[in-house]
Amino acid sequence: MLICDYPSIVVDDCIFLGRADQAANPRVRDNLSLTHIINITRDHPNAFPDDLQYYRVEVDDDSTAELLHEFPSLIHFMKSALHQGGRLLVHCNLGRSRSSTVVIAYLMFCRKWSLRDAYFFLKDRRPIIHPNRNFIGQLSKFEEIIFGRKLTNIANLHRGQ
Repeated sequence: MLICDYPSIVVDDCIFLGRADQAANPRVRDNLSLTHIINITRDHPNAFPDDLQYYRVEVDDDSTAELLHEFPSLIHFMKSALHQGGRLLVHCNLGRSRSSTVVIAYLMFCRKWSLRDAYFFLKDRRPIIHPNRNFIGQLSKFEEIIFGRKLTNIANLHRGQ
């Protein structure tokens, strides 16, 4: 088996970030004791609707996809899952763009971190993350909503600054 059979641990062994195939794998579900899944895909159905609680957002990973308006509901779902003692997997197709965007938004809101701090925290845990330019722009707007101003120079994010 590949090292990538399991999603990345993001927070305290209770928030995971991964791929659609991992979210559909009963071994991953059982071994991680998952209770909640956020599915941010159009093409991958919820694999265990009778066993887990789902939040699904059907968007593509492109320059027109809108996630910003979903952030409050997604964050509420995540906070509620953790408050119940749940274990949550956030996934898109590859675990790079859509799902990382949602986890970054959660970290920004719940930990009061700048976009830059949340991005590099997550990048340290899952080096392949790469939210598309559209999603980075939405996260920048979200940062402004949270803090009343922009704190992050988004031009430097993908360059590691």
